[in-house]
Amino acid sequence: MPHSTQVSGAARALLFAARNGIVGGMDSNLSVDRVLPVPAVFLSLTEGSALLGIPRATLSKYRLPDPDAVIGGVRGWRADTLESWNAARPGRGNWGRPPA
Repeated sequence: MPHSTQVSGAARALLFAARNGIVGGMDSNLSVDRVLPVPAVFLSLTEGSALLGIPRATLSKYRLPDPDAVIGGVRGWRADTLESWNAARPGRGNWGRPPA
């Protein structure tokens, strides 16, 4: 009897691509039990600004968290790093004031 294994959306996309010959060099008989690791995705400043809905020029002036990667001199952040940073930064008009 086949068993069901929960698979993330990214893994499901990899399986679809492999089964349909979209990803070259991968086994077309890839099963759910042999899911390949998903490569890390890092966002540039431009991509991060789009994710957060902040203009790139404005985001470039903010004190950003340390990058998760630097590739060829270009800083890169994981989406969760930028989202956590954005959620924790002070709101409008609260810069420099101690918390109440």
